[in-house]
Amino acid sequence: MLAGRNKALEAERPGSESASPAQAHRALIALAAATVPFFFSLPPWVAGGALLIMGWRTLLLRARRPLPGVIVKAVLILLALLAVVISFRSFGGATAGGAFLVITAALKSLESRSVRDFRIVALACWLLLGAAFLLDQSLVLGIYALFVAWLSVLALQDVHETLGWPARSRMAGRILVAALPVALILFVMFPRLPAPLFRFGAPKLASVSGLSDILSPGSIAALSQSNAIAFRVRFQGTVPEPASRYFRGPVFTRFNGSTWLRNRDSHRHLTGQFKPRGTPVHYRVLERANGTRYLFALALPTRIATPARLTPDYELLAPHRLWNDIAYSGVSFPHYTAQMQLPAATRAANLELPPGIDPRTRGLARQWRSASETPAGVVRRALAWFRDKPFYYTLRPGRLMGRNQIDTFLFQTRRGFCEHYASAFAVLMRAAGIPARVVTGYAGGTINPYDGWLVLRQSNAHAWDEVWLAGRGWVRVDPTSVIPAGRIEASAASAVTSSPVRHFRQLDTGFIWHVRNLWDAVNTTWTEYVVGYGHSLQNRLFEKLGLAGAGPVVTALLMVALAAMAGILVALLGFTHWRTREKEAVKRVYLRWCRRLARSGLARSPSEGPVDFAARVARAWPERARAAEEITRLYCAARYGGDTASTEALKRRVRQWRQAGPGPAATARARRGRSGKESR
Repeated sequence: MLAGRNKALEAERPGSESASPAQAHRALIALAAATVPFFFSLPPWVAGGALLIMGWRTLLLRARRPLPGVIVKAVLILLALLAVVISFRSFGGATAGGAFLVITAALKSLESRSVRDFRIVALACWLLLGAAFLLDQSLVLGIYALFVAWLSVLALQDVHETLGWPARSRMAGRILVAALPVALILFVMFPRLPAPLFRFGAPKLASVSGLSDILSPGSIAALSQSNAIAFRVRFQGTVPEPASRYFRGPVFTRFNGSTWLRNRDSHRHLTGQFKPRGTPVHYRVLERANGTRYLFALALPTRIATPARLTPDYELLAPHRLWNDIAYSGVSFPHYTAQMQLPAATRAANLELPPGIDPRTRGLARQWRSASETPAGVVRRALAWFRDKPFYYTLRPGRLMGRNQIDTFLFQTRRGFCEHYASAFAVLMRAAGIPARVVTGYAGGTINPYDGWLVLRQSNAHAWDEVWLAGRGWVRVDPTSVIPAGRIEASAASAVTSSPVRHFRQLDTGFIWHVRNLWDAVNTTWTEYVVGYGHSLQNRLFEKLGLAGAGPVVTALLMVALAAMAGILVALLGFTHWRTREKEAVKRVYLRWCRRLARSGLARSPSEGPVDFAARVARAWPERARAAEEITRLYCAARYGGDTASTEALKRRVRQWRQAGPGPAATARARRGRSGKESR
C-alpha cells in the first residue's frame, strides 16, 4: 500500500514522466555539441570517449533496450577516474577536472530516463561551456558557445512538445536574445579580475606553448614551423624598424656541452640598472596563453603596466604562469647601455665552459684573440667566419651527436637554425675570454594592414647573443643575420620572413592573405576588448560616458540602477516562465486522467477537444458524467483562464477519480472473467 502511494507521488512530481525520443535526442545533441571544443584543448580520448558513450545511449534509445545496470555504470566511472589520473598525473586543475566533467556528463546520459533527467543533461552543457572557457577564450569558441547555448535552451523546452520545430527554434532564439541585455550589463559592471580568483593546476596546452627554460638544438626550429600567434603589439606613433624589434624572453648562461640552461639567480630581482638612450617607445601587448611566466616586452623596458619583475639577466617575468591571454602596456628604449660594470661572479658565470670538450673551437677562438687587438675585433672575425664559410640556414640540420657538438657544427655539418648559430657563437666568445650568453625571444613580425597591430607568430621565435664589452656593457649580436640569402634553404625562408634576419617581403598578398589578416584583426579586437576587459578598460569606458569624475557615489548608483533593470527583466522572464510551467502542470494532470481513461477503454482522439471528450465519457459512463464534466471545467479554467485555485481542485478531482475504481471496459472484462469461472 505504502509502495503504491510512493509510486503515485513520484508520478505526480513534475518531470518524472518518461521523456519522449525527441526530447532525449535534443538533449543528447546539445551535450555532444558542448563536448566538441574539448577535442582542441584536451587529449582526444576525452571528447572521443564521451561521444562514444552518448552514441551508445542513442543506440539504446532507438532500439528501446534497457539501460546499463548499476555495476556497469560504477565500473565506467572508476575507469574514467583512473584514465584521468593516469593521463594528467593529477585529479586537480582545469584540465584534469574538465576531463572528468566531460566524461561524467556523458555517463549521466546512460542513466537518464525521465524528462527531469534529460533536463539535467541539457543543463550540463552550460557547465561544459564554462570548463571550455577555462582552457580557451578564443573568438571561435565564443561564437560556437552561442550555438551550444541555443541547442541547450531548445532541449530544455520539453514543455512545448505541441509546437513544431521552427516555432521551438524561434522561441529558443528569443530566450537567448532576451538574456543578452542582462549578460551585457553584468559584463560591463563587473570587469575581469587582475589575478585569477582560483589557482588551478597547470593545464596541458594542446597547441605550441612557446619558448621554454631549456635551449637545445632544434627547439626553436620546431617552433618556427608553427604559424600560431605568440603575441600582438600596437605602437603609439612610429613603428620601430625591424632591426630594433627584439622582444626578449629566456636568457641562458649555463652550458653543459649540448644544452643551455638559465641563470641560477634568475629568481632574484634586477640589481644592476641599465641606462636608456634615445627616444622611448610606447606600446600595448596582447600575449597569448603559453604556460610560461615570460612577458615579451620590447628590449629593454622601463615601465610595464602589469605585475612583473626584471631578473638580473633582464628577463621580464609575471608572478604566475600565463594560462590565459593577457594584455599589458609598456615603455621601452630600443637603444640602451646595460651593466657597464660586470661583477666578478657574473663574469665568471658567462665565461664558464665544460672542460675537455670542443678543442677545435677553443683553438680557433684563441687564434682570433691573439690576432685581434680588442674583444670587438674577435666579434667581427667570428661574424666574418659565419658569413664567408659555407654555412647554411635550415630547419632540418640533422642531429648533432657525440661529445664535441660545437666542433661538429662549426667544422663539419655547418647546417643549422638560429639556436645552432647562437650557441656556437657564445662558445667561441667564451673560449676567447669574452663574457657571452644566449638570449631567446621573438624578432621582427608583420604589420596587419587592417588594424595596425604588429603580429608575432611562433615562426618569429629567435635566438641571438649578447657579449660584454668594456665601456659598452652588454651588446646584442645576431650571428644568424650574416648568413647570405643564397644559403637560406626554402624550408627556413618563411621563418626569417619579416624578421631582423632577412627583410623579405611576403609573396602571398592575394585573397587568402587578406582574409587571414582580416580575421586576425577581428580576433585582436575580441582579445583586447572582451577577453582583456579589466578595470583599465572599464575606466576608459566610463570616461567616454562622462563618468570619469563622477565619483564612487554616482558610479555606485549607476550600478544599482543597472542591476535593478536587470533584476526587473529577470523577474519578468521568471514570471513568464512560471506561468508557462503552471499551465503545463495543469496539462500533465489532465493527460494523466486521459491515460487512465484510455486504459479503461476510453481513449481520447488527438483531434478531440476536452469538452467533446467529456461528453463521450458521460455517454459511456453515465454514473461519472458529473465528475468528468467537473474535471473538464476545472482544466479549462486553470489552463485557459489562469485560475490557480482550479489547479489544486483539478488535482483533487483526478485523485478522487482514480480512487473510485476502474472504468466501464475494465469492469465489464472483470465480470466476464468471473462468469467464465462460474460456468466451469
